[in-house]
Amino acid sequence: MLLELKNVEVVYSGVVQVLRSVNVDVPQGSVVAILGANGAGKTTMLKAISSLLEVEHGEVTGGEILFQGTNIANSDPADIVQRGIVQVLEGRKVLEHLTVEQNLRLGAHFRKDRDVVAEDMERIFTYFPALRGLLKRTSGYLSGGEMQMLLVGRALLAKPKILLLDEPTMGLAPLIVQEIVSCLKQIHEAENISMIIVEQNANAALAVADYAYVLENGRIVMHGPKEELQKNQDIQEFYLGLSMDQDRRSFRDIKHYKRRKRWIG
Repeated sequence: MLLELKNVEVVYSGVVQVLRSVNVDVPQGSVVAILGANGAGKTTMLKAISSLLEVEHGEVTGGEILFQGTNIANSDPADIVQRGIVQVLEGRKVLEHLTVEQNLRLGAHFRKDRDVVAEDMERIFTYFPALRGLLKRTSGYLSGGEMQMLLVGRALLAKPKILLLDEPTMGLAPLIVQEIVSCLKQIHEAENISMIIVEQNANAALAVADYAYVLENGRIVMHGPKEELQKNQDIQEFYLGLSMDQDRRSFRDIKHYKRRKRWIG
């Protein structure tokens, strides 16, 4: 097992508990999707893994986050990256005043094998060929899709063992979403990099993932192989938009209650 979350709890400002006894397993070479609505705790879970909670006055207050058998909860963020855990934050946070090439090279900041960075950059262009022609472009002038490609490419230059992707398709046009999903599939198959993909777009996440967890109100309420979840009535209705029951879809509070009742029992 590459990464294990065991009964993880996260509290902000010593008061607000966001994650409650979360258990997630990421086997070596797998892609795991975390599905859930806004406020479910998805981003908090990723930040707990990459130790980015402190800047928001949060901390892991219970449980363990085991990476290759070592508990990394509340570690130094730089140490997390050096271990091979690299997060692509939501919101397409490029360094806008730097060029595309400068942004990419920042991904290799901690690497000691500088002689092969250029070779690795060439490999990134096989996944995102559009970036080759944009190397001298100021990153703040890129489109949303180009920024997302840049961020994934920059993360790959850090030589990750696992990629944490937070809403990689958020706000992108459908054709660009398809392109990003296709690229993630190629990267996983070619590089054998494990991934955790946090998404509200369940169709995009399940197109890449092997296994998925559903997070609601800080708890895991369902998990299983993607094929199993794709056939589940609740997943179809609330995340894939396949329900034909118009009455239930008109009463959000009622359907939320029924979903919770069925899932938790």
